[in-house]
Amino acid sequence: MILKFEDLVEKAKGDLDLNPDNLITASANTGIDMVFYAEQRKNWVEARDHAETTLKRIARYLWLYYNGKATAQQLSLINKKQPFKLQLNTKQDIETFIESDTEYLTQKQLVNEAESVIKFLDEVIGAIRFRAQVVRNMIQEKHSFESNN
Repeated sequence: MILKFEDLVEKAKGDLDLNPDNLITASANTGIDMVFYAEQRKNWVEARDHAETTLKRIARYLWLYYNGKATAQQLSLINKKQPFKLQLNTKQDIETFIESDTEYLTQKQLVNEAESVIKFLDEVIGAIRFRAQVVRNMIQEKHSFESNN
């Protein structure tokens, strides 16, 4: 199951919170946490790949639409009811129309969102990998403090 970004942030806040009272539990849960976030990353990569494939398909259909060559079925797939009326002469003109089309922009936003979540998950996974060092440092500091008192 793929979690929404907001839910991942809340879970990561809890999982990455280290304090003297939860060091052993946090250390013991490192593997479980790593598996969870790796699975979420895999799911989000799949979602991004699907969104990118859909974006390419939309761009292809919009290209046909703005060239006046889209079939009725292709028009319906990009939520267009009638063929495009203007004659566009250059590739740049067509690309400008495609990149400003609502269908294209909506799908591009899904790709960007997935990319952002993947980057966030990479950071969380990196923090979990470094957790053993942080736990060790906190334990050493705690023992050092207790030895001096």
